[in-house]
Amino acid sequence: MERLKENVPPASGSGVNHLAYVPDNLEECKEKIKKLQERLQWTRQVCFLYEICERQARVRNVQLEKKNKELTEENNTLREDIKRAYNQIQEILGVKNTKDCKGKDKNNEDEEKKPSGKRRGAPIGHAGRTRPVPTTVKK
Repeated sequence: MERLKENVPPASGSGVNHLAYVPDNLEECKEKIKKLQERLQWTRQVCFLYEICERQARVRNVQLEKKNKELTEENNTLREDIKRAYNQIQEILGVKNTKDCKGKDKNNEDEEKKPSGKRRGAPIGHAGRTRPVPTTVKK
């Protein structure tokens, strides 16, 4: 691939400055055709090598996706094993799980704070009713 990139055949040359130029005589036509055929052959070789590289990359991608899936599953099982071992250690030591204790206390407090019955005040989005301000104040 690197060798092909170093030896790029010219698309123009020997008096032919542009690819759209139409030569005047037969010799210039043959010369232009020869250069264009060399360029076409080079382009086909480069495209072929790119296709090979793409196929290899796709195969490698499939392999990496499989490996990633396996490692993810292994990671999940190891995390579960760690949690299980942590819980077993706490059971052996007789220590309560602090997360469970906090969660139970919060639930009990929430139940105590909840008032029974209907919510007081104006409905949501409505102005609340207030007592009118007196115009005069008696002493």
